[in-house]
Amino acid sequence: MNAIKAKMHNRCLLNLYEKHPSSFIYQDQFAEPSLYFSYLKDEK
Repeated sequence: MNAIKAKMHNRCLLNLYEKHPSSFIYQDQFAEPSLYFSYLKDEK
């Protein structure tokens, strides 16, 4: 379940990244506080 949630969340973040490439790092609301995802470039 967490893997599915993570994949869907990655897709949402990727969509955000394509719309706003200038702000590259987004906070994950499902993760630990102050944990950030910065691997969006690898998704392309």
